[in-house]
Amino acid sequence: MNSPTNHSLGVPIPEQDGDAPLVKAVERYVARIETGEQVDIDLYVKDYPDLGDELHDCLQAYALVAAVAHSVADGNVDHSSGTSTTEAIGNFRIIP
Repeated sequence: MNSPTNHSLGVPIPEQDGDAPLVKAVERYVARIETGEQVDIDLYVKDYPDLGDELHDCLQAYALVAAVAHSVADGNVDHSSGTSTTEAIGNFRIIP
């Protein structure tokens, strides 16, 4: 059976039971990050071999969104164009 889809984003909505380990792993990661700990995504994912690429993708997406949020909060965004005035966001390099 297919997961329901969030039509505004076109992405699957996690099912409650089947994705519980993934959700818990992401929540643990976020909790560690929010305490100020620097957590290496690749090393963290190795602790969850059964979640593999799916967990890695979720954490990369979280890292990108968090970096953009921090960039906006720090005023590093050109509001006229909506682009970052920094050269990198998290692990991602901005190429103009």
